[in-house]
Amino acid sequence: MAVTMQDVAAAAGVSVKTVSRVVNDQPHISPDKRERVLAVIADLGYQLNPAARTLRTGRSGVIGLGLPDLREPYYAELAHAVLEQAGRRGLTVLVDPTGGDRERELALLGGRGGGLDGVLLYALGVGADDAAGAALPAVLLGERVGASAPVDVDPAVAAAVAHLVEIGRRRVAVLGADPRPGS
Repeated sequence: MAVTMQDVAAAAGVSVKTVSRVVNDQPHISPDKRERVLAVIADLGYQLNPAARTLRTGRSGVIGLGLPDLREPYYAELAHAVLEQAGRRGLTVLVDPTGGDRERELALLGGRGGGLDGVLLYALGVGADDAAGAALPAVLLGERVGASAPVDVDPAVAAAVAHLVEIGRRRVAVLGADPRPGS
């Protein structure tokens, strides 16, 4: 039979509320009591019941992270950073490689059947309006360009290089972003 908070409280000689405060790392517990409760938790092998915590708090401690392609180093590094920071805060991250597919991104914003407290999404298929109507708190990651006029880059670069050659420049380099979306 699983060890309960009541079992820990009885063995430590404290109230269930005190055990709860220790488990949830809340203040107003003397260091002596905290150590005693933690020792009993270790001795008895007590483990939190995530389902009970979710029922009590209304939070699962799980956030969704939607990324277009985990094979791209940028997205892999971003996932690593999010996982690291979430772990420090006691959160679990559900990573969803969306492929930039609008329907998958919308499903993630909709909570994918529940269980998520919020979503971080590097969206290629949805925009701010979609996120504003999301079922959960959502943060869109990445660059969002507002209204702008499209530029046909190739002729613009050719004209710029031709001008530089015309005025006597001989060592011309062109640096630009990777043309693949999200890179």
